[in-house]
Amino acid sequence: MSIALTCSNCDEPLEAPAHRAGKLVRCPYCKALSTVPAPEAELLPIPDEDEPQGARESPVPGRRRMRGAAGHELALPWQAFARGCRWVGRGIVTEFLAVTVLFMTVAGVGLGRLGVIPVARVNSDYSAPVFFALYLAGTGCICAGRWMMLRLPAGTGGTGVLIGAFCLSALRFVALLCGLVLVVTALVSPGERSVGFDWAGRLYLLGYVAGFVAEMSVVAAMGVVGGALPTDRLRRRAGAVTLVLQLVASAWVVLMALIIYAGMLVEFLPRPAPNPAARPAPPAAPEVPVARRAAVLLGGLSVAYLFHAGYAFVHYSLFAAGRGAVAESNRSGSESAQ
Repeated sequence: MSIALTCSNCDEPLEAPAHRAGKLVRCPYCKALSTVPAPEAELLPIPDEDEPQGARESPVPGRRRMRGAAGHELALPWQAFARGCRWVGRGIVTEFLAVTVLFMTVAGVGLGRLGVIPVARVNSDYSAPVFFALYLAGTGCICAGRWMMLRLPAGTGGTGVLIGAFCLSALRFVALLCGLVLVVTALVSPGERSVGFDWAGRLYLLGYVAGFVAEMSVVAAMGVVGGALPTDRLRRRAGAVTLVLQLVASAWVVLMALIIYAGMLVEFLPRPAPNPAARPAPPAAPEVPVARRAAVLLGGLSVAYLFHAGYAFVHYSLFAAGRGAVAESNRSGSESAQ
């Protein structure tokens, strides 16, 4: 038994065997991938009131299906991928909340040292476990989502990159878990706390680098996966995210180059010859007002926070586009089945 379908790219009529229902086939004319719709569902008699509950279940056990508007049952080969994108999005939001706690703590400590707010109100020790707990929860959601995203239809591609991203995210989770244990241990132990906090900070940097590499590699994997979907929504979003990240990296390189050039310029400028005659000591530099120092501190933290918010939003939009692309693919499959 074969299933008739139409190529989603060139509209040529195709046929696929019944066992390929819900999977991808390649068009022999344009080489594009199309989803094979499920065959017509058999009409089942309406059960009686006294019929056992077990007899009313689906005749195909152990498979997740969706019933279309015309009564067709459609397999969802991309359902695990869409669920994984949803969990990754939740993890990104949770990690951003943890970053918000971190920036608020740094701002409070800085303002406390400047004397703008009372030091007694700034307790950075107990905000550290809150930060690590939120970040750990967000990374756990991302790990779970990327594990679900590995269940791609056969022939999709990009599985190897997603496996690497999952391993890096798992490394980040382990580093943050060890950091949380060190922070809690330092708080409850009567000894010196600085050693535990220092090692927790190093583990956070290790996890941050691993997560950053994973996020960069996932962008390429999402573009590859988007090529297997009938809609181009995910492909366009992956291209836009790549362009934004390239612009950010280029701006960072230009900024570092300007800083290095300024330092070299100051180093190699001609300096006046020292005068052996005794000269009075130069007057002390005027002290910068506290209000100006606080404004510089808050301004710098605000710029860094907005930068991180934009970075989180760009990555969240990528996985939201993945869910939307899967939804459009399921709708097109439902219409083809009808």
